[in-house]
Amino acid sequence: MLTPVLRAGMALLPAFMEAVPDALVGVVGVERDEETALPNLYCNKLPTEPTRIGVILDPMLATGGTACMTAKLILATGVEPDKIYFTGALAAPLGLERLSEMIPRRNIVLAGVDDGLDERMFIIPGIGDYGDRYYGTL
Repeated sequence: MLTPVLRAGMALLPAFMEAVPDALVGVVGVERDEETALPNLYCNKLPTEPTRIGVILDPMLATGGTACMTAKLILATGVEPDKIYFTGALAAPLGLERLSEMIPRRNIVLAGVDDGLDERMFIIPGIGDYGDRYYGTL
């Protein structure tokens, strides 16, 4: 099951669908409370059909809140922790550490790990809001 996190994760979905055309697809919508940096779930549309593998698609892994919430939702469908994968572009060490407590570190695939988080809990140096950049909504 491919699970892009709305909205930025949708940018990764076409490439994964090309690689695994028969994969089930579910979507999870999580927005971060800007004051607390805690995740708020607003959409959970995971397939009800059983699956053995879950892949979280989200370009950024900052605090780990969204990724951990998504992993919990996938776990609730019956996928084992060692069969859940995360793929993204950048992470902060905190997010990487938190997600590694839920799924094996070897299952987290990233292009890079940046220095850390700023006072607003954004990755530094980071690249800004991935969804805004991808969809041109700066």
